[in-house]
Amino acid sequence: MRDADDIFKDRLNALPDVDRRTAVFVKMMGSLAQVNTGPTTIMVPCVGFTPPVPGMTVQMERTAGQWKVTGPAVALPAVGTITATGSPTATVTIGGGAYTLFYRSGYTPTLGDSVEVNWATGVIQGRITGSNSGTDPGTNPGGGPTPLPGDPVLATNSGQYRSRWQSNDVRASDSVSGAWFYSGRVAAALTGASVSKVEIYLPLRTQVGVCNIGTHGYADMPGGWTGIANSTALNPRGGWVSLPLSFVSALAAGGGIAVTSGNGDNQWSGTQSDPLSGALRFQGTR
Repeated sequence: MRDADDIFKDRLNALPDVDRRTAVFVKMMGSLAQVNTGPTTIMVPCVGFTPPVPGMTVQMERTAGQWKVTGPAVALPAVGTITATGSPTATVTIGGGAYTLFYRSGYTPTLGDSVEVNWATGVIQGRITGSNSGTDPGTNPGGGPTPLPGDPVLATNSGQYRSRWQSNDVRASDSVSGAWFYSGRVAAALTGASVSKVEIYLPLRTQVGVCNIGTHGYADMPGGWTGIANSTALNPRGGWVSLPLSFVSALAAGGGIAVTSGNGDNQWSGTQSDPLSGALRFQGTR
């Protein structure tokens, strides 16, 4: 039987741009790369890139639920300086990091040598007499905004209120109102952004009668009811639902989402049973 984790993974996998992170490459083990990410060591495919040098910080991407190493986290220069000698390896400092690499037969490493590194093989090619930095073409007078990442901003908490906060699940009925909270995550995600579309994910359980959705001014759950501003009728009430752009300023200021009903009974899974509950997704530029 599928549990909440399985459903959450399915929904994340359905998003067009799921996740990216960096890791430290350890070594290849067969066809898989062993990498350290945070406190965890995992095995993932290494695609589109010759196996990295041990100790290199690499970029990982997740698509269709599968993590993979796609290359260096930053583009590494090809020219560095010998900072320690030895045989059959020497240490070259390059791009702010120190790497112990093999070198070509016929070259004797000397401290201070400027050398070329072939990152496809992880081999020091030899001493160079200089490097061509090219000619600065100047900058264009124009420029333009860049698209927002599109990753969902997850709610940190949710609940339903009737005289006091009760279940983590969210409800909007004759006597109960609900809310989601983001602990400042939305404000951070929208810094410097111009938003053209905002959506919320609503894992609907029950839909009866009237339902309104709006904003509130609390980053985290207060002692009493949050109140509701910018109230508007909520339809549809499940899945990814578009919200009015008038909500953006309140969300960017650190607020959250509230739902009410004076004549109905509407219920959604909360963040504890569905981590995507109340997730917000934005389109726009920065």
